[in-house]
Amino acid sequence: MIPTESQLCMSVYGGMLTRNPKDDGAMAAVRKQILLDPVQNKRLQKLRAATGMSESEIVRRSLDAYDPERTGGLEDNTEVRELLDVLVEQNSKTTRALELAEAEIAATERYLRDLRAERDKASRGNGRAPRKAARAARR
Repeated sequence: MIPTESQLCMSVYGGMLTRNPKDDGAMAAVRKQILLDPVQNKRLQKLRAATGMSESEIVRRSLDAYDPERTGGLEDNTEVRELLDVLVEQNSKTTRALELAEAEIAATERYLRDLRAERDKASRGNGRAPRKAARAARR
């Protein structure tokens, strides 16, 4: 049996081949060499480890995701827009919750400061130790 071109490419390069969507389903591959800076290379290695995909597959998928003709560009990407809207809404809710929490913390700090001042005032007036004065104030 004579191996096909795809089988030869896979055995020589040990890579994964993808289907060309404009083709009739035949496997097609072109070998490319790219240069990455050290930071990009580290990111690619982390993605490979996290996803279990080959570096080539990650680059192919990144290229597919970047292709403005295929995706319609960022402006037309409704999924990204919907996710951005959800993110903005959640950010607003989080900001409001944080402001409420900070106000509650400030109120608690004022309450504790007033309580300490009353305790200290009572302890000075009775000549008792601060703990005993605080217990007496609770009764």
